[in-house]
Amino acid sequence: GFLAALYLVGELARRCGAPALVGEIIVGLVLGPYGLDVVPQTRACTIAGELGLALLVLEGGLHVDLKTLRDVGGVASRVAVAGTALPALAAWGLLALLPAFTAREGLLCGVALSSTAIGMAAQLMTDLGLIETELGRVVVTAAMVDDVLSLVLLAVVRKSTTTFVDVAKPVGASAAVVVVGVGLAALTPRVVARVRDRTGDDMLVASTLALGAGAAFAADQAGSTPLLGCFVGGVCFAGVDGVARRFDEVVAPPASWLYRVFFASIGFVVPLGKLASAPAALYGLLLSLVAVLTKVGTGLFYREDP
Repeated sequence: GFLAALYLVGELARRCGAPALVGEIIVGLVLGPYGLDVVPQTRACTIAGELGLALLVLEGGLHVDLKTLRDVGGVASRVAVAGTALPALAAWGLLALLPAFTAREGLLCGVALSSTAIGMAAQLMTDLGLIETELGRVVVTAAMVDDVLSLVLLAVVRKSTTTFVDVAKPVGASAAVVVVGVGLAALTPRVVARVRDRTGDDMLVASTLALGAGAAFAADQAGSTPLLGCFVGGVCFAGVDGVARRFDEVVAPPASWLYRVFFASIGFVVPLGKLASAPAALYGLLLSLVAVLTKVGTGLFYREDP
């Protein structure tokens, strides 16, 4: 019943002109633990959703090869910095003016708004048919950079006193993952070219999944986000002909159910009861408005490098 509801409401949202993930999040809100609480084993669903998110980010990386990454890296970085800084600063400044919030609480709210959510960005670009375009690649790359920047900000604000190590660890770990990833992305097509006549596309897809899993584990252990490892794993095989196409044929269809579960799991953690009060609803609407306006404003930073 839960999976059927995800599919039907997602399709209904799509037919109404909205992304399917909007309907899937609503299903999680309504049927999840803070709603009707009729979803069995929500913890298991959340774990399955996290696996879906990893595959979704890996799939996004498969559509951004190393050459494309060089081409869009500058504009994607500008968009990412703007997408991180504008919501954080706007929310911090706005809430600092309200007596109900301390400056640190305002900053925490701002950091919460700063992440672009790489999973949502990748799924939206896929649903809109833009994942293979320059715009789609800029959005996906910027979302990944944005998430790394948000991780650094979180390391800064989650403690009352922040040390140099607290900031340096995620920065250094993320930089190391990127450097190693660029090297692997340059090397992988050459290695595959030597063994291509003895290796089918299915084996290459399996190798992509294995590299993504290993890179995610390594990134997490180093202190970065595991999603950066997943993205790097996809980028490494993006330059190998046929891998992205075969991934879309054999992995993406069954994985799409995990994607749906992931978006529903977002709704699982929204405490609907606490949002029923007038102050909570008002602050929620205010922060939502700040998030929408500042994220839309990052589009002003999207322009091609000369």
